[in-house]
Amino acid sequence: MIRSKTAVLARDVVGSISIQRELREVMRFMTKSVIERMLDDEETMRGLSGLPQHERRLPGFDNKNLALYAKGMSTSRDYS
Repeated sequence: MIRSKTAVLARDVVGSISIQRELREVMRFMTKSVIERMLDDEETMRGLSGLPQHERRLPGFDNKNLALYAKGMSTSRDYS
């Protein structure tokens, strides 16, 4: 279904383009529209999943890191 709609849209757009600059403008607009739609869908999915949006810190992560260090864990490896 989407493929047939795309083909019809492409035929209509191509029929109205007369110079290469117009083609570039159409392609730029289409690319921008697709990317914006994908980002909107991604934000919507994150919102529906209950995950905090734009969260930079994970609750409790620092305490877990400290606990691992206290138990002798480190970020460097011993390669000997």
